[in-house]
Amino acid sequence: MPKATTKKNKAPKKMNTSDLKVDLGDKDYLHVNIFERYPSFSKLHVEKFTVGDDLDDPQMQTNKDIILSTIKFLNKLQFEASMVNKKRLFHKFNHNFPQLVIVDQLYCILPNRSCETYIDQSVEQSITFGAIKMIDLNNENFRFRLAILYDDFIKVVNDSIEDASFRNAFIKLIQDYPNMLQIDSTTLSRYKLEPKKLVQLGFLTISRGRGGFESGSSSNSNVYNVGLPNLGPFLKIVKVGIRFVWKLCQSYHQNEVLETHLIEKYTRDTLAYRRMRGLNITWMLSVMVGSGLLECYNTPVGRVYKLTGKQLY
Repeated sequence: MPKATTKKNKAPKKMNTSDLKVDLGDKDYLHVNIFERYPSFSKLHVEKFTVGDDLDDPQMQTNKDIILSTIKFLNKLQFEASMVNKKRLFHKFNHNFPQLVIVDQLYCILPNRSCETYIDQSVEQSITFGAIKMIDLNNENFRFRLAILYDDFIKVVNDSIEDASFRNAFIKLIQDYPNMLQIDSTTLSRYKLEPKKLVQLGFLTISRGRGGFESGSSSNSNVYNVGLPNLGPFLKIVKVGIRFVWKLCQSYHQNEVLETHLIEKYTRDTLAYRRMRGLNITWMLSVMVGSGLLECYNTPVGRVYKLTGKQLY
């Protein structure tokens, strides 16, 4: 097996972040995009994403539309069978997981690191306007930020809570505090919501050592994080996937692996495929590239993924 060369292509032109607006249609600004081999990715028209500090309303709306479309793209890709010989096995899996994405994945749509701030701005605007709901785990072993489309969040609520009055009260709370990541028992009581029931359903988890939040918590009340049913099993397979790629890269010279070899390993390792429940490998790689655990670049022998040296957790 030939060793992948570490010689990179000519460094892309650096983006001048002092510019008010930058045209991302100039390919010199773009790095390798790991989604480019998926035909549906081109429909996102990411070249229309505009970065800058003085955007007009149509530009801001276009940016938000691209972010929302990207989340839908990632949701569809998440468990899309990527290996022909695994399709029969794939269809046996019960993917009863929430339609979550990890915010770092969004950075892969515009891989230039200077775009992250503007992607975060679009995400925050989408949260404020009720298009995205953030989930905060407050878990030091899983520091990624999770996002779900607001409509998908409400669908989970409607499917999970049978009591109509209790369900409507919880939805009203979410609508009143769209940016809320944590909630205290005092506020829950104000909406006549029983914390224990929401914990049992999976919509709340007990916060670890955090106190207070924007809705005016009391120091004497318990604080909870907003969660989702089946969140734990979903995070487990993500962690399994991250460690699979991490260990695989470590087994190669200079902690880098050709994409073709990585996919081949995943294809042949039925145990890993089962443990990751058929998680699409590109979806998994986007988590690691977007969070800075991996760098990705082209070489004469193919695309390469390399560990950056950043700590895993």
